[in-house]
Amino acid sequence: MEYVSVLAGERFSDGPRCTDPMLAALARLVNDATSDSGRDRLGALAPGLAAAHRSDAPGSAALVLAVLLRVQAAVGRSRRLERDVRRAPRHLLRTPTRERAAPWSWCTDLAHRHGAGRRRLIAAVDATAALAAPARDALLYDLLALELDRRRTPSAARVVAGAGEG
Repeated sequence: MEYVSVLAGERFSDGPRCTDPMLAALARLVNDATSDSGRDRLGALAPGLAAAHRSDAPGSAALVLAVLLRVQAAVGRSRRLERDVRRAPRHLLRTPTRERAAPWSWCTDLAHRHGAGRRRLIAAVDATAALAAPARDALLYDLLALELDRRRTPSAARVVAGAGEG
């Protein structure tokens, strides 16, 4: 994330303002969990991270759910992951979209980003420790790459925005 701040022309920091905070948290977790040999590959994602602007509350919730599902599919059964996978969609469905946002919705989004959402990302990345280093590195890289691809696809933004309605 420090490299991303340099690319974006911001002050040197591991939390650049140009990147969505939840995505930046995932990138830091991925960087810390990746082996030294796999870390070099992460640099290729830095330009995409620099362009990944802040998403709304449903976007953050969708990021957490996508990471949990991908890790669960790769790692297998884990009580913690299964519980988080059950709970994450509930948060996504309860999260108001911009059109339905209540005056207090920023507070629930902040609580998710710094509370349950962050803990779920940590649990997902921690669960990858069960994999061998090459497989773990590939999975962690894919988590970031797939999220960046999802953000570049305009139809994905509409799907995420519509997921909070209902």
